[in-house]
Amino acid sequence: LVMYADKFHSKSRPSAFLSPDEYAAHVRRFGEDKVTAFQSLRTEFGDPDLDRPVPCGGVSVHP
Repeated sequence: LVMYADKFHSKSRPSAFLSPDEYAAHVRRFGEDKVTAFQSLRTEFGDPDLDRPVPCGGVSVHP
């Protein structure tokens, strides 16, 4: 679950969260099998709610 959640954090500066579709587009460069594996995780765990404020602040959310 932590590995799945980590996919939505861009690790860029400043930090930002990626939408599920943004991450899928990002990982596509490594092969369509990666997108399929990510889709399986989305099906199992669902999409995160990225619209709520982040408690620590300073982190933006890409629409």
